[in-house]
Amino acid sequence: MRLVKVLITLVILGMIALFAAENMKAWTTPVSFNLDLWILGKAEWNLQLYLVAVISAGIGLLIGIILMLKPYFRVRKTLARVRKEKKDAAQAETVTAKDTEAQAVQG
Repeated sequence: MRLVKVLITLVILGMIALFAAENMKAWTTPVSFNLDLWILGKAEWNLQLYLVAVISAGIGLLIGIILMLKPYFRVRKTLARVRKEKKDAAQAETVTAKDTEAQAVQG
């Protein structure tokens, strides 16, 4: 089974390498960008297509991570609140038990 997994991985990697080699000319073609920021003026630059793809993927990854962190921090905050409530309840129970013992000893 491991051999099949290795072979399939090699075939997929070979196909990716073949795709990249066949399209190298297209990937290295410069692409010009014009951005008219009416406050800051016009911005113009040239980048190769593969850099545009890498930058776009990086921005998408960053946005995805940021969007995933919001629920993560919400859950952490909720768990911290629940832990604090349990700790406070346990301390209150301990204090109540000590008061009950003190009253039993005195009475």
